[in-house]
Amino acid sequence: MRSDHRALTGPLSGARRVPAERRPAGEPGRWGFQSPRGTLQLVVLLLLLLTVLTPARAETVISDELDARYDCALRLRPTANAGTVTLALEGAVRVTVSRTALTVVSVVKGKETRLFTGPSGVRAGEEFHLTVLRRDGWLGLLHGASFRYRGAAPRGAGKTATLTAGTGWTVLTSRVQALEPVAFADNFMRAADEQGEWMARAGHWGLRSAWDADPKGNAHRFEHAATGQNPFAWYGAAAVHSARPGSAGLPTGAALCTAGHPYWEDYTLSVAVSPMERGAVGAVVNMPAPDDGLLVRWSPANDRTATGNRLGIYRLRTGELLAEDAGGYVSNQWYRLQVVSGFDGTVRVLVDGR
Repeated sequence: MRSDHRALTGPLSGARRVPAERRPAGEPGRWGFQSPRGTLQLVVLLLLLLTVLTPARAETVISDELDARYDCALRLRPTANAGTVTLALEGAVRVTVSRTALTVVSVVKGKETRLFTGPSGVRAGEEFHLTVLRRDGWLGLLHGASFRYRGAAPRGAGKTATLTAGTGWTVLTSRVQALEPVAFADNFMRAADEQGEWMARAGHWGLRSAWDADPKGNAHRFEHAATGQNPFAWYGAAAVHSARPGSAGLPTGAALCTAGHPYWEDYTLSVAVSPMERGAVGAVVNMPAPDDGLLVRWSPANDRTATGNRLGIYRLRTGELLAEDAGGYVSNQWYRLQVVSGFDGTVRVLVDGR
């Protein structure tokens, strides 16, 4: 303890130093305090010293180049006595995580507005994944893969993201990823054995051209492509299941193929379709997994079944109907089908711009 005591500066009131020259022969030199309150005073000084030496919560700059659209992702690990973690963005948004609560606050001209507060879902010793999604004037908050908040949040003028972690938190990773608009296009103008970026999930798929049925053959299809309407197409047909007794024997399966990435969002899917006489045509958007997403299904005008002659939006995994409108297609005609998927959770469907 000798070196520790020497770190203390100045004598205590009511205490005196024991001169080294008065120590008995052979006894090592030491510092001491002779006072009825000496022990208590020593403890107080040690506590003060520890307080001075305890580091303050460190603020770490994650990025100083925040754009109008970005993701800020954190991987954290808390202990049982974890304090709070605060993520500050743009000088306008503050996200705070504690063992019990998750809070989002907007700051505009010094005025704070609480946008969200709820249970944090923090568990001691387990990784905690948090992602803030900034999309211009909208903000989203993901805990793992689940949305905790999504709504309007004014974009601040700042470009800095800082993280302040209190006691009991370990920051495993922190990153900011700027986002570019989703860009994908395919005119299917290629050889029949080239699948491109599409992956068949169900049914039968293949490339076709407008000259496949030409008696002269389709050898010059690439030369004549400029003269045809949608000269190349990606054709899909459902696998026919055994018909139930008394049914019309129509295909009861599905044809589905996918392209792109699970993290695509806030985009418009535009596709030219020429539906067949029976069955239905559609598109799937917002797919976090191959069997999950939002299905837009359009059936023929002459379909008299419960799902016929209408345009509907369904949950792909469960088949739940979310919205529908009356009106079907006329087969073997070309239509422009557009599905607008907004970050705010809205989905709009347009046929030929309407």
